[in-house]
Amino acid sequence: MPDRSYLDVLRAHHAESVVISAARGDGLDQLELAVRDALSDRALEAEVETGVENGRVLAYLAQHAQIHDRTYDDDRVRLNCRLPRRCLEFLFEHGVHVRSNGQRLYAS
Repeated sequence: MPDRSYLDVLRAHHAESVVISAARGDGLDQLELAVRDALSDRALEAEVETGVENGRVLAYLAQHAQIHDRTYDDDRVRLNCRLPRRCLEFLFEHGVHVRSNGQRLYAS
């Protein structure tokens, strides 16, 4: 950057910003940490329980969640997964039970 004062003004107005240099590779570690932190705020570790016949929900989870494992018990399936918070509304609309940190979550 030819005039560093531009950078100083931007940083003053955007406290959460991360300064990087693509040419030198400076700041890439800090950028990675910032992105990881931002994404972790938008997802949660959850246990999702639904009926095995609920193919629409199971397909939705396969597409949108990172499934760690699944357990079948008669006609129910329990999935432990990392789930984007934006998916909760869809799950609640389809009568799915969701737990996170041992607590059941409900539609807001």
